[in-house]
Amino acid sequence: MLAARLALAGMPDPDLLIRTGGEMRISNFLLWNLAYAELYFTEVLWPEFSAADLDAALAFFQRRERRFGRTSEQLAAQAARTSMLRLRILTALILGCVLLSGLFMLDPRWTILAFGFVWLIGAWEWAGFGGLHSLPLRLLYCFAIALLSALAWRWTEAPARCLMLLALACAWWAAAFVWLMVAPEWHRPRLACGAACRC
Repeated sequence: MLAARLALAGMPDPDLLIRTGGEMRISNFLLWNLAYAELYFTEVLWPEFSAADLDAALAFFQRRERRFGRTSEQLAAQAARTSMLRLRILTALILGCVLLSGLFMLDPRWTILAFGFVWLIGAWEWAGFGGLHSLPLRLLYCFAIALLSALAWRWTEAPARCLMLLALACAWWAAAFVWLMVAPEWHRPRLACGAACRC
């Protein structure tokens, strides 16, 4: 509300402020927008500020740890979670390709059984990514998936139904993958980044 009435309304906040002339203050300049900016002070006067001085300021900026109100430990934990998520997704994609190449040669019922097993593993992971962190909720979600798999087992008398169910399962996991990649912050609890975090 307040940001919409400021000079930089509609623009991203500055990441770096360079103050020349040896002054070690920001003199009321963009106070709201500079809350998380890195401040670089130099003795060089503005008319003499050269490309080399700009390079020095950018080198200073690159050495800074951008925390946005978080601690270094919280940043490390978030990076570890992101790395684990990417590893899990990559593993799922590779295993999915291997399974798909072999499962089409099986009897439809064995195909559904194999997919059901993989589906349950994926359901357990997806429940955690989706915010169901307590054991009872994750088990309830997996039970619902197991029930759907059992119903699918009974429903696969016709090959067309089997292929339709396979297509629905693939569409579901493709949508889940896109959701995780496009909106990675939505599935994380806001408390994980601390009360001062600008989420």
